[in-house]
Amino acid sequence: GDGTPDCTDNCAADPFKTEAGACGCGSKDIDTDGDQVLDCNDACPVDPAKTAPGLCGCNMVDTDTDGDETPDCNDACPGDANKWEFVPDSEGQPDCGCYVDNADSDSDGVYDCNDLCPNDPDFALTVNPCGCDTPDADGDGFYDCISEDACTNDTLKQTPGICGCGLLDWDSDNDGHYDFCSSGPFAQDECPSDPSVHVEAVCGCGLSNTDTDGDGVGDFCGDVC
Repeated sequence: GDGTPDCTDNCAADPFKTEAGACGCGSKDIDTDGDQVLDCNDACPVDPAKTAPGLCGCNMVDTDTDGDETPDCNDACPGDANKWEFVPDSEGQPDCGCYVDNADSDSDGVYDCNDLCPNDPDFALTVNPCGCDTPDADGDGFYDCISEDACTNDTLKQTPGICGCGLLDWDSDNDGHYDFCSSGPFAQDECPSDPSVHVEAVCGCGLSNTDTDGDGVGDFCGDVC
């Protein structure tokens, strides 16, 4: 029905064309976006700047502003050549953002931008009560700056206790005299397994030091008279 007899119509089944033209029968030879490429050959027929989708797709330019080989359409930081995506740290804290390096100075898994103590691996998301980089000389978990650790060089004690820092407050025989105290009212127990004596005297530990006749030889350690 295009008014041209089929015998002379080279596109007899196409009412709009009598010749195949550039696009062939059944396809119009039109250029919708005016980019000099006919729609039948144009993968972006309504985008005058592109004839193929490229990296970003039709109607979006494939520009790489910062030259990091990631086009702006896929670049989280199109103006930062050192960053193209946001990656949270190992603790789930967010990326530091564009123009900020995701440095982790103390290697504690938290980026410096999120780290309350960026140079102290013991504190990151919580505040050290003594401030960052505070020493714990004896490594007992109690920081030297706070009164909780009055024995900064004793890993087993935080307070002097009975015998003082560096000495254990043990009383093996429960006689009130401590095994390791070096002086004072609880001075070292010379017989730590004998609750009856704390000073090794006449007969030694484990034997009564009774000397009935006062001759200097204990009743239970050799005095026969």
